[in-house]
Amino acid sequence: MAVPSTSPLVKLPDELHLQYACYLDARSLSRLSRTCTGLQDKFSQELKQAHEAHDWALVVVNYWGGEWEQTAAYIEARIRQDGQGGAFAVEAEAHRWKRYPRLYNAIEKGQVNLVQNYLQARGNPNLRVGPGARPSVKKPLLHWALYTGAGGRDATIVRLLLEYGADPNLDATNWKEKKRHRKDAGTALDWARREKRWLFGQDAYPLPGDAERIKLALSYGARASHNESIRSLYQMEDGSTLVYMAVVNGTDLMHLGFGWYDLVGLFGRPTDSRIPYTDEQVIELLELEPKLIGLASPHKAVRYIKKHRPALVQHLIQNRSTFEWLGNLCADFCRYL
Repeated sequence: MAVPSTSPLVKLPDELHLQYACYLDARSLSRLSRTCTGLQDKFSQELKQAHEAHDWALVVVNYWGGEWEQTAAYIEARIRQDGQGGAFAVEAEAHRWKRYPRLYNAIEKGQVNLVQNYLQARGNPNLRVGPGARPSVKKPLLHWALYTGAGGRDATIVRLLLEYGADPNLDATNWKEKKRHRKDAGTALDWARREKRWLFGQDAYPLPGDAERIKLALSYGARASHNESIRSLYQMEDGSTLVYMAVVNGTDLMHLGFGWYDLVGLFGRPTDSRIPYTDEQVIELLELEPKLIGLASPHKAVRYIKKHRPALVQHLIQNRSTFEWLGNLCADFCRYL
């Protein structure tokens, strides 16, 4: 009986194996190595590094990135040391307080070298982690990078994650418990928005570096799945360009949960804080998605904008779009007025 010959792939020089292996993530490399013992031997070291990187990423650390201490006295002492107040109420179950996966902590603190080492060791760029002893929702790393600001002005961590294959359009929902945590759904772009991050008040949003990080995510195809994300994009410098990029990437404005009041406001007499979008921004959105004008069909909406947004009404009447959809709907709209 003839002995089967060794696969030509196994006979390649080691440097060629290492070259094509650079394009494989840990899971793909593991599957390839299981096809024969020869490849398993060649990639054993790379796979060992990937497993070690994964284990390292999930090690539980405290707020300061050190080993977790389970005593309330230690926690309170560190808080005093950091100037966060002498008297601090620590939860009864101290071991549940301020626990972080090490990689989450590194992203939040902007520790570029730690994140880079993890990714270079074939760590999963779409790994889902969450703070706390038993996090209810584990979000992908890129979501956390945009949500926390990744250490401040620098966009390096966001760039690293994207370059190593992070998907900006993964849903943050924990689908095993989606009924409980549907409010936590959203893409990375949704988790960067003002409302999700509770950044209210004057000059609270955007934070330094937000525009660069978000534009970087958009350049890698990021989409929005909530109408508040569009409003947050408009609050950035050159917001119109960012919104246009999101739509080009596939954001469907008709499926973001827009109501007409989301565009022009419908609650009492309008003030600057109650007008979600300026007249120019409303027109831009209508140009990007002409069907949005159909939201104005209720008589209440028509009366409201006629009374409180006259400039918008005049624009709709005088500047008919070249798009057939918008032209026809504008004509119907004008007859209401």
